[in-house]
Amino acid sequence: LLILLLLFLLLLPREQNHEQDASPAGSYPEGEGRGGGGGDGGGDHADTAHGSGGERGEGEDKRPGESSGARTGTSASRPGSYASEEERSGAFKSLLREKGVTAADTWQAALRRIVADPRYSALKTMARRQRAFAEFTAALRGGEAMDDAKGVAMMNIDAAEVHLSEFKKMIRDRSVYEIRIDTTWEGIKPQIEATMSGNAHYEALSFVERKMAFDEYVSELKTIVRAVKRKQRLKEKQERRQQRAARRAMARMSVRDDAERSRRKASTTHDESHRSTKKRRKKKKKRRKKK
Repeated sequence: LLILLLLFLLLLPREQNHEQDASPAGSYPEGEGRGGGGGDGGGDHADTAHGSGGERGEGEDKRPGESSGARTGTSASRPGSYASEEERSGAFKSLLREKGVTAADTWQAALRRIVADPRYSALKTMARRQRAFAEFTAALRGGEAMDDAKGVAMMNIDAAEVHLSEFKKMIRDRSVYEIRIDTTWEGIKPQIEATMSGNAHYEALSFVERKMAFDEYVSELKTIVRAVKRKQRLKEKQERRQQRAARRAMARMSVRDDAERSRRKASTTHDESHRSTKKRRKKKKKRRKKK
């Protein structure tokens, strides 16, 4: 009886599991069971995943454009990396915008704020910078007097170019100023101020423009000195090469002369030896005849 009872207890759970597996899917209540609430939740989850995926896709589409734009802006902000004159002018105007230049600012006031930035060198000449400044300030005023501003800017630019050109000519006068590659602006400034006091061209330029003209002249002098030194080094190198070639040629000639003297000496020695041998043979013959 105990054995039968144990077998019955062991088989009872298996039969219950078999009945649950065999029960139809419709016997579960709505919202419960294997396919009810789980299916709705799965659909909501799929919709949520699809929506988040779409948002992520849009975000990913935006980021490459933003990064490429950032890269383009960064490359365009470096001096010397501009592909066209429009990019140079745009970089200079962006510098004016970042430094807070307003329509009421003058060129001299704006120059103090922008001269230390690398983008200041995007435009190579002072005339182009002043033209871009005039266009920028005219655009800030609403563009109403753009044509007049351009006309005034062109007149100012022409006058500024004349003043700057004349100032450069004056500091290049070697009979007045002994400017060398090691001359500094602080060292020559007192002499320039003393000799050019009251000069219209000198007074029309700002401190920054005078110093930049001086630095440009010193840079030109350094370029000339480097070219002269390079030419001198090349000349000395060529002379040393010619001297070595001459010494080698003399050495070869000396070797040939020594070889020729040795050959002649050997030939002379051979001839003398041959003549002495012949003499000895003749003497032997005479002796034999006498005997």
